[in-house]
Amino acid sequence: MHRMKKLRILNNMSQAELAKKLGMQPAAISKYETGRSSLSEAIVAELCTLFNVSSDYLLGYTDMPSTFSNPNISDSPNNINYLIKASNETFLLLEQQHNSLINIIHEQDEEKKQMITRLYNSGTTLKELLQATGYTAEQIKTIVNKSTRL
Repeated sequence: MHRMKKLRILNNMSQAELAKKLGMQPAAISKYETGRSSLSEAIVAELCTLFNVSSDYLLGYTDMPSTFSNPNISDSPNNINYLIKASNETFLLLEQQHNSLINIIHEQDEEKKQMITRLYNSGTTLKELLQATGYTAEQIKTIVNKSTRL
């Protein structure tokens, strides 16, 4: 599970350390993190308690981690543990949004490359493609050559 790994790393835990806390072998943690094994409800509950996040967040149904609610540590914004936890949650959310934007850009870039290839194959001149796309002649030739080799 992608978030399981991020949460483990943000909490400065190795797979072996997390496995020990959950009473399992490190290989099981690796399988969970890579999606080769599914988490049971009991393990989800333990992870949520350990990392202080909701199951919806852990499983990827929401982008908002739960609020920090450890009764042993003050929720005061002046408390260093609260500030660290809040900044970690913010970092996770920003990283996820960043990755989503990068994926959108790559998808749009691929669509643009496919359109360039279709236009080129339908008779649009290299000069017209240069003006329309802002790419260099070498970039357009590379795009067209890659798509015709596939």
